Amino acid sequence: MGDNGMGENEIKSKELIGIRLFLKFYFDYPLYVNRETYYIMEEIFNNLGLQMYSFSPFLSKNVKKYKEGVYYKGPAWIILKTFYSENLPKIVFRLLETNFLGFYPVKIFSKKIKLFSNGILFFDFHKESSFEKFSKQERDNLIKVYSENFGNVLEDDSLILVPDRQYNLNFLHLYGSKELIYMVDVLGLLNKKGFKGFFMQKEIFYRFLFGKEGIFEIINKI
Repeated sequence: MGDNGMGENEIKSKELIGIRLFLKFYFDYPLYVNRETYYIMEEIFNNLGLQMYSFSPFLSKNVKKYKEGVYYKGPAWIILKTFYSENLPKIVFRLLETNFLGFYPVKIFSKKIKLFSNGILFFDFHKESSFEKFSKQERDNLIKVYSENFGNVLEDDSLILVPDRQYNLNFLHLYGSKELIYMVDVLGLLNKKGFKGFFMQKEIFYRFLFGKEGIFEIINKI
């Protein structure tokens, strides 16, 4: 995991406390999931009272591609990220009682989010020539979201998104304000709730899909 180049790996501001929730599911039979499925899940999260959040697609080692989606079977995880609030414990309790596509979470783990500045973006960015414009738009959006929700004036409001062109445009390096980088870590990009702009350390992503470690070992390394 990287930092923002200033030797910092945590946000000290009391207002910015990001929480990562690991929702474990177990699919007794193959579950077909496509893009529309995640829109349904967004609606479920919205109905639970979540306002500022992002979530990953299902993470599982047992995946089979089919047409415009994939089939999952057995254990699978969703990572839900949000900022801590007084009603979050109630939301976690309600998550355990919520039916997701015919299945209920069997376990939920939580951990505070530490600042990271290198990761993979779950969003197909196709226009490489306009990446600088995309970076500026996201910076402006994040400043607006920060100001509206936390009411603080940023001493440093810089943010630059740099794609790792050696591998993939979806591998990003973030440089600039610790607060804005942390906003990306928790809320993702695209200024939208949900899965489209989810941002995740690629090392953790690969461990979930290909590693031999258990969930506790993975969580402890985040």
